[in-house]
Amino acid sequence: MFQWNEVYPYNAVHVVRIPKPLEVNRVSQVVNSLLETCGLTHLGIDRSKGTFHYHGGPVAHPIKVIEGKGDLGLALSSEIEGQLNAPFADAVTINPFRFFALPEKNCFYLGLVYLHPISGAESIVFLLKSIVNIYMGKADVNDHLCPNLYPGGYLGLFKITLKSLLGWLCTLPSLISDLRSSFRVSYKDAGDHTIGFSLFSVDQDQFLALARVAKLWGVTLNDIFLALLLKSLSPFAMDRMSSPRRRRISIASIVNIRRDLSLDIRDPFGLFLGSFIVSHAVPGGINLETLARDIRRQTVRI
Repeated sequence: MFQWNEVYPYNAVHVVRIPKPLEVNRVSQVVNSLLETCGLTHLGIDRSKGTFHYHGGPVAHPIKVIEGKGDLGLALSSEIEGQLNAPFADAVTINPFRFFALPEKNCFYLGLVYLHPISGAESIVFLLKSIVNIYMGKADVNDHLCPNLYPGGYLGLFKITLKSLLGWLCTLPSLISDLRSSFRVSYKDAGDHTIGFSLFSVDQDQFLALARVAKLWGVTLNDIFLALLLKSLSPFAMDRMSSPRRRRISIASIVNIRRDLSLDIRDPFGLFLGSFIVSHAVPGGINLETLARDIRRQTVRI
């Protein structure tokens, strides 16, 4: 991931809506105090040794305030896209976080930008929850349970058994075959690495409806989202229909593997992710249920 970051910024962004008016100095005080208390400051990375270390100490993260100018969604999308494409400073030690706020009447949106190689989403979500609770007066900085910043690497955490190793090896032939038969879309500008961002929302009723449908179909929510993604990508790869060999679409899904490593969900701060690939021909007229169930069969096999 650090190699990817050297090619182009590899950031992630999370945004939370806080139901209280924005007080910039208060937000700054909460953020900086919490990061210092958790020891998540002044990160040093030694690529040659493959090590990292948080040196700790006080920080003074500014809170960038953006204005909605009548269209909050557009302003939020524009800021998120800009933050995804903005590199963190290349220095001996860095503070791998940035923050921005978008005020609304009686509430505001707080954005947390982070260098993705240092953490997965789950650790960041717990950090954001603590920021919200402290700002809302529901908790104190000293009440926060500081995470374990050095929980160990995969080799020390993942117990490889002969059964799991053989199971993984058995999936390789089909994976290679799927990738060799997958369509390659031509880019308009292969040299343009800019990351785009589009914002859409799923309200509570829609989410609950998706959850009910997933249960009814015997699939997961992730299966449904992957099916929706395949359906959305299909029109951009219509040339595959006339291809003699590459007629499938392949997409990768990143998954949280903390439970697979028997890790406490809240304690370790860091990156604990795995991935898998699904491939499908996505023929014209295929319905979402059939596609989601086909994906479920692939993921169970994986």
